[in-house]
Amino acid sequence: PKKETQSFNENETVMVECVDSSETSLTLGWNTLNSVIKWELEWRPSQGDETWTKLGSKGFKTAMPPKQKNGLNPESSFDFRVRGRDAVDWYGWGPVQTFSTLKEGTLRQPPITLKTADEGALTVSWIIPEEQHLFKKSNNDEEEEEEKPVRYELQIREATSPTWNTISSTLTGNVAKKKNLNANNAYHFRIKPVCGVANIEQWAFSLSNSNPFKPSQPVAPLFRELFGQQLIDAKGISKSVDTLAGSVIAIYFSASWCGPCRQFTPQLANIYQSAKSAGRKFEVVFVSADRDEGSMKEYLGHMPWSAVPFGAPQRQQTQAKFQVNGIPHLKIFSPKGVLLDDNAVQSGNLTLPNIANWERV
Repeated sequence: PKKETQSFNENETVMVECVDSSETSLTLGWNTLNSVIKWELEWRPSQGDETWTKLGSKGFKTAMPPKQKNGLNPESSFDFRVRGRDAVDWYGWGPVQTFSTLKEGTLRQPPITLKTADEGALTVSWIIPEEQHLFKKSNNDEEEEEEKPVRYELQIREATSPTWNTISSTLTGNVAKKKNLNANNAYHFRIKPVCGVANIEQWAFSLSNSNPFKPSQPVAPLFRELFGQQLIDAKGISKSVDTLAGSVIAIYFSASWCGPCRQFTPQLANIYQSAKSAGRKFEVVFVSADRDEGSMKEYLGHMPWSAVPFGAPQRQQTQAKFQVNGIPHLKIFSPKGVLLDDNAVQSGNLTLPNIANWERV
């Protein structure tokens, strides 16, 4: 039997939220419910016609990413409501929410840009408005102009949520670092000046970054054990093992004195460069079986990846751990440290499609 239409219970309240606005559009989202398989979103002008109009002729399968209503009048208010249905029937409508488009001539900064992505942290930057507000103060009966520092409000939201949260409303400068982020989530940011610029009432939040920013993944503990804390490249520059985080890792056991190794290295380099060009998260770490540091450095000079330093104890420890008796030898690991191929030199499984699949293991 068909159940009676019901509203969301107190713990399942779904409200439309305004993710972004412009002079002629509103971008809406809402938090999802696991039981819902389809959503309906309706809108109407807040003044005048009370008829509700459906946004999206077929409804929506997901609550996020946000949905946009275009073609609206500037500086006008509109009502929105949302409802969902499970496998049996529709729930009742959620509460009506009212949002307004921006006034014509509203000022906005360009979207925030990503400066660096670290483990559990994102550093973002933004453009400082050229106009700085000059205000006058009285000093010994004389008026002087004084520059007031620009302060900003910076907000953040998870890519899967419509809710904006303020990080700070007293920021100065044009760079900020947000720590304690979940490496499995992606984030949007927006900024607006709150004081120190001319016509402050005309400023609105910037558009958010179109592609969400994601903190770097923590490197798997196995790779710290195998490689230590630092790797070295062909130019002798050290880099942190943390740069391997989130990548499929190929451990390349090889040596300059080995003829088959010198034949295989260019093949591996071609695959490596192709993977990089395709945007794949793939790294190779060279573990040398050379007899002296000079030979290792000369050989590394022909490689586009990094190596365990010759003098690091992990170089011999890693060879012993895997009982590598013959080279070239190439072990493939997932970003989480799962062994995927015991020796890709023999298996021939190191291909771009496989690397793409291995990224998700």
